[in-house]
Amino acid sequence: MDAKHLSALLVALFLLTGCTTTGNPKEGGIFWSKGKADQRLIDREQQVQRTEEKSRILTDQKNRLNEEKHVQTAALEQSQKELANLDARLLHLERSIQSYETKTHKNQQEQKEIQQRIGGLQREIQQARAQMQQTQEVSSAQKRKMKELNKELEFLLNMAEASGFPVQ
Repeated sequence: MDAKHLSALLVALFLLTGCTTTGNPKEGGIFWSKGKADQRLIDREQQVQRTEEKSRILTDQKNRLNEEKHVQTAALEQSQKELANLDARLLHLERSIQSYETKTHKNQQEQKEIQQRIGGLQREIQQARAQMQQTQEVSSAQKRKMKELNKELEFLLNMAEASGFPVQ
């Protein structure tokens, strides 16, 4: 072998030993490794599995949140209907009390007390309605408040009836 061929062979060997292998045939050309390529495929499959799992978790979360939203919307609508019913019943009571001609001083005092309590109950109903509209939800405290408002209305109806006021 002459010196020219030996030099070319040494340069080629030097260049070959300086190249690294890769698992990507597009990057490594003739210097790619099957083992690295297999590992690269495994890594990518694992990444796909992790991404699919994250996607499934997010989809489940989205579905759960949508269901909660539907439940909350239904509860809000139901509470708004209850408030509207309370308002209507209270208005009916108020009109009955106002139209009734009191004959005694005691009836006048009872009428005045019932009217004041009606006004207070109307304000509480308006506050409850405003709070629900602001938060767009019905909390357990608001549910308790609705029960209290219903009890107060029933109390006023009983009070009016016991005083002889017409309350159909």
